Amino acid sequence: MWSTAFGLVALAVVLFVATYAALHTPTLATVNLADQLYAAKTALNMLDAFNAYANYSAFQNAAPNAVLVKDVVVCPPGLGKPLAVAVPVGYKLSSEGRNVRYQLYVNLASCRNVTTPWGEPAALYEVELIHSLDFLPWLDVVAVPVENLTQYLLSINYGAPLLGRLSAYPAAKAQWAMVYYGNVTKLYIVAPQSTPLIYIVDYPLRLPLACPEVIQRLFSC
Repeated sequence: MWSTAFGLVALAVVLFVATYAALHTPTLATVNLADQLYAAKTALNMLDAFNAYANYSAFQNAAPNAVLVKDVVVCPPGLGKPLAVAVPVGYKLSSEGRNVRYQLYVNLASCRNVTTPWGEPAALYEVELIHSLDFLPWLDVVAVPVENLTQYLLSINYGAPLLGRLSAYPAAKAQWAMVYYGNVTKLYIVAPQSTPLIYIVDYPLRLPLACPEVIQRLFSC
């Protein structure tokens, strides 16, 4: 009889301990970093404009989010007068999700006209990238035809360049390759000379980048 009683007491103690442990043991919630990263980049893409800097040193010392611009005077067809625009040539970006921080530095190191091995004129972009992620799986580059660039130039407010809303316009595929040099990644892009504006796409983020020399040549006054 006593053994039965002690057995019941022992069973009750075991059940109490098991129940207490189950109720007080923390559970790990599922963390979807891909969704958080997507949301962080979408937040950047929703911004109409960043703080613009025409001075490279000021841009380097600026807090995110900032855009580096170069002033260009152009004469788009049909406008009838010169137009001063600030074309984007670099970005400093930062955005956070709950468990992820997305940071991207973009700088147009150089751009020039070249001839491809198959004999076609092209624009060669050399872009410096520094990114917080080990790799950029959704990276792509597209080029915007010159007739659409006219609409883009007319939509820019001087000193406050928009990120650009050219998603409704057709774009051409650009050829590109990434080369890693330690902490800095070089992105080499070949686009037709008639497409002086390119988009660096880290889906869904779209960053317009322009070659001022090519724009001045195509829209010379």
